[in-house]
Amino acid sequence: MQQEQQQQQHSMELKEKCTGCGTVADLYGSNCGHLTLCLKCGKAMTDTAAPCAECGIPVTRLIRAENRWQGVCLLGVTCQKCTRQKFLESYNTWFLKLLESLKSTDPIFVRAAACASLNDLIVRLGGFIGVAGVKKDGALLVSKLVQPLLQIMGDKGASGIWVCT
Repeated sequence: MQQEQQQQQHSMELKEKCTGCGTVADLYGSNCGHLTLCLKCGKAMTDTAAPCAECGIPVTRLIRAENRWQGVCLLGVTCQKCTRQKFLESYNTWFLKLLESLKSTDPIFVRAAACASLNDLIVRLGGFIGVAGVKKDGALLVSKLVQPLLQIMGDKGASGIWVCT
């Protein structure tokens, strides 16, 4: 149980090449979030539940970057559609998860989805300004976005997400 909690604390940050063999194609993240593995190296690690060199958690599954994108998108929809009570209970945790994706080295499409989902969360949060503590919390959360957004704006590979409509 403790290992599962530790696994959930780490975000997946895909590196440019496989941690095991150095290949750059068909990369996955490990369940602990520390390793970037090709399918061959990842399968070898999951088959034996080999421990992560950084945290020691057994590698039991591989996570595609596309799954991160789907999760980030679903969180944006959840921010829009959940009940008022659930939103007010969870917006801070959701914000931190989305901010983690925004700051990560995930592919740009994952970070773009995080931007869109953060927008959904902040727009909905704006509707609760009259609720005690929300205005102060909202201002604090939004202030945490400035640096990561400036970093993305300076990323040459991210220019496609800043198209004005």
